[in-house]
Amino acid sequence: ALIIGETLQIPELLTLAARTLAELYGIRGAYELAVDTSRRQLEVIDQITSPAERALIFFEVGNALTDLAGDYVGGRDFGRRSHELAQTMSPHERMHGTFCLMNALYHMGEWPEIPALLDEHVVAYGLEGNVRCYAVKGGPLLGAIVLLHRGDVEQAHEIAAMVPLDPRPGSRFEGLHARFALEAGDPERARHLAAEALDKTEPWRAPEAVLTTLDALAAQRDWRSLEQFLPRIGSLAEGIAPMRAAVHRAEGLVKAGAGDNRGATVSLRRALDELESLSLVLEAARTREGLGALGPGGEGAGQLPAPARRRCRGYRPGPGEGPPVHRGHRPSPGERAASRSLR
Repeated sequence: ALIIGETLQIPELLTLAARTLAELYGIRGAYELAVDTSRRQLEVIDQITSPAERALIFFEVGNALTDLAGDYVGGRDFGRRSHELAQTMSPHERMHGTFCLMNALYHMGEWPEIPALLDEHVVAYGLEGNVRCYAVKGGPLLGAIVLLHRGDVEQAHEIAAMVPLDPRPGSRFEGLHARFALEAGDPERARHLAAEALDKTEPWRAPEAVLTTLDALAAQRDWRSLEQFLPRIGSLAEGIAPMRAAVHRAEGLVKAGAGDNRGATVSLRRALDELESLSLVLEAARTREGLGALGPGGEGAGQLPAPARRRCRGYRPGPGEGPPVHRGHRPSPGERAASRSLR
């Protein structure tokens, strides 16, 4: 169909075929081909007359660049174009744009725009939130994670609660539920939610659940379980942009937990180099602090402290640096009240 659309110069057929083929390449683990095929839609974007179709193309390509290629600037730029085009469209289409843009900005550590985008997404979600779409369901959860880091703890929990858990298989956004629980200081719940998500679908469909499992096990210092989980990741380490670095970091923390600080340093530095090459500000800062925490006998291994958030633009500290990250602590009502008093 892709060749036919190209040969007959039917842009709508080409873009539909490219989206379908890119999805199939992703299923087979051919992630580079998935990105390249998705990008082919841009070759005919100027021939597409439907604004809705153009917005969808920018959304699809933007997500492929963010999730697979690690091109967060490209993902942000295409997300912005999708968002701008969708302003007069359905709530569902508007949420494609807000999520795509928030997703790239979150990973880049560029947070100042996210609260306004989240507000827009929440309004649209109230109008058309009953669809099973990762962008629709993921938007409130991703925005809530950013609110946690900014110290808006109570609002973060309220917004995350808008998105119910889905018992059906193949729900990628369940991994964001798990990530929210981890960032809120509950690694046990995060681990449980991530395991449920992975029980219901293949790891490539739930990269957030995989990444959260690695970090939750590290937060609990469960080195045996972490070491046993690593082989499940397989080819994802080569296809999902931050996954290889996350694997290196997990391997380093396992080594540190076993007292092998030299081996841990090598693995953590490898993770840091890859995260910095991707400009993943928050995760790079956490990994750098993990390196700094290595002392005699591996003291401090696995603790990726809260001050890493300071590296992100738009971070706003709450009392005691806001909600702890990966520390197994959930803020008390008193802490939430104190956070509100600073806003």
